Amino acid sequence: MTFTRQKEFEIRARYEFGENLKDLAIIYKIPLVTIKKRKKKSELKGDPWIKNSRSKDGYRKYINESDKKKAEIEENINEVARREIKQMDSYISGAYYEKNKFLDEELEKAIKIRTKRIDMMMTLKKRIENIPLDLENKILLEKYELENRIKELEYEEKKRELDIKKEMMNL
Repeated sequence: MTFTRQKEFEIRARYEFGENLKDLAIIYKIPLVTIKKRKKKSELKGDPWIKNSRSKDGYRKYINESDKKKAEIEENINEVARREIKQMDSYISGAYYEKNKFLDEELEKAIKIRTKRIDMMMTLKKRIENIPLDLENKILLEKYELENRIKELEYEEKKRELDIKKEMMNL
């Protein structure tokens, strides 16, 4: 079988999604040495084949979309709560203004019940949608994400250093 550009792109795409070069060589009936030479040639040109790179990009894209959706959902939940609070505030202002009272115990009791209900519904909706309930949890999540990113970058740096040392030893 001939090793055409189309097959090279297919093999590269499958490799970048995480498949093994040995398995791909068997599937496409092309010698593994030939595939490795094309891979090395591509790396020398500055376009390296990186295993699992496409799956990582897909995961990052999914995470970003998921975060955007969560932010939209959280904004909707907060908007409903704001509307409820504004409605309650206007009701309180109207009731006290009309009756010219300083304190209405029944109204205050109703307000406490309604505020608890609003709080409970917001908390429940956020738990269902898996949204952190407070700012501290959000900050912790961001901290962990940044720490993971730092570890990934450190790993990539050490891998490059190792590759450079291997090349130096081969020369």
